[in-house]
Parts: sequence; structure tokens; C-alpha cells
Amino acid sequence: MKYLCFLLLAFGSLRGEAFIQKKGKSFFAPEYWTYRTAHFWNRKGVRENSGEVFNKKEINLYYEYGLTDKDTLVAKALYDWIDQSKQGKTIGFEDFEVAWKRALCQKKACIYSTQLWLIIPSGPANKPALRYGRFGIQGDIMYGQSFKFKKDQNGFFDAGLGYRWYSGYPSDQIRGYMNLGFDLTEKFQLILSTYLEWGVYNGQAQMVEEVIVNDPNYRLLKGYLTFRYRLSKIVSLVAGPYAHLWGRNVGTGGGFRGGVWIDF
Repeated sequence: MKYLCFLLLAFGSLRGEAFIQKKGKSFFAPEYWTYRTAHFWNRKGVRENSGEVFNKKEINLYYEYGLTDKDTLVAKALYDWIDQSKQGKTIGFEDFEVAWKRALCQKKACIYSTQLWLIIPSGPANKPALRYGRFGIQGDIMYGQSFKFKKDQNGFFDAGLGYRWYSGYPSDQIRGYMNLGFDLTEKFQLILSTYLEWGVYNGQAQMVEEVIVNDPNYRLLKGYLTFRYRLSKIVSLVAGPYAHLWGRNVGTGGGFRGGVWIDF
């Protein structure tokens, strides 16, 4: 049996996720991502050669809209170009995601918020490297804090913990993240991020072809380094590398991202 360990790993905006948009305000982040690997971590966390090269290019569209001063609508769509040296090419949308985010307790410099995601299949579940093709939901609890560390330099910290449930496949996942951002200058900001996807190993393997099994149980820790340059109060340029730091039943490797953040 051959195990497909390069699962779709949905990305979102790496800006502070706990924070809420003001009523009538929007945030839009179109980004371009790359990913490449030829190795994977097996179920025991041992790094192995996959026997083929996996390349992924992705257009990531992330949007937020303030419904009220406490409620924000979130939507995410990703379009991928996947090239596997042995399995061939796959092109298409990953499963769509929409969410409702609400502020539970909001003060001048900090916020507690919650978020409920709905995962909507973008097509049939016959493209394992691209999408699961299953409905799912995810609930998050988040905390965000803004601060000053110099007279004219600001920073923020936010963290979240959630649980993602799929309708039978793949396994459910505990998800967590932390973001730390701080101004280097008036124009430049540095953001350090970690994301954890912890499969609870309650999924059942799915046959894709006669000799291919898509393992539903994986665990992955990712690290991101993001540089932001503010062109104006509305538009920022963002870019930086990311890497898969640790995992089980998932690909190693990493890549690069670049894009535009727009507040309007």
C-alpha cells in the first residue's frame, strides 16, 4: 500500500485572528503560496523518503466583514495547482470555509472571542491531495492583546484553540495557534506564528485507488515568519517563509508566501 501523506493543509490570514472588524469594515487578503517536499514523517514521526516530489502552488483568498461591532463574517477560498512526480497533476478548489466570529469580552487593549467554522465541499471527494470533499464544523475560542513596547512601536499577541469535526473522514482534529507581531519601524512589522493540527486518530482510512490509501490521521506543527510593509493605512505588502516543523503521517518541507492585505 502507498500512503498519501501530503494532505491539504488549509492556510488563512496570519494577522491577529482573535480581533473583530468594526461594523461595515472589511479586510481582504489575496496571497500566493508555494510548498515543496520529497519526504514525510511516518506514524511514529520518523522522516522517510516519499519516492516522489510533491509541489503545490496556491491562491489563497481570505475575507472578513464586520456585521456589527461584535460580529464578523469570515470566508476563505483556496485554489491549488498540485504536481506530483509520479501521481501527476491536480488542479482545483479546496473545500470552502465560512465562519461567524463574535467578541465575548472586548476591552481597550484585549479581546476574548469565539468563532464557528463551516467547511463546505467544493467538489467530489476523489482528489485526496486537493480536498476531502466532506462537510465539517470547527469551534474556536481565542484571545488577543495589543501592546506598546516603545513610544511609537506597537505589537500584538493572539492565540486560539479549537476542535474540528468532519463527517466521517478524515479524523477530527484539535487545532491551535499563536501569533506575535511587533513593529520594527513605522512601516515594517514582523509576525511570528505557530499552528498545530492534532488529529485525534478516530478516522477511517479511505480507499482512493486499488493501491492507494489516504490516511485520515495526521498531526502537524507549522512555523511562519511574516514581514509586513505598510504602503498606506489601507494597503500592506506581506511575504515570508514557512516550514513544517514536526508531524505524524504528513509531509515535511515548507515554502514561501506573498500577498497583499487590504483594510477598507
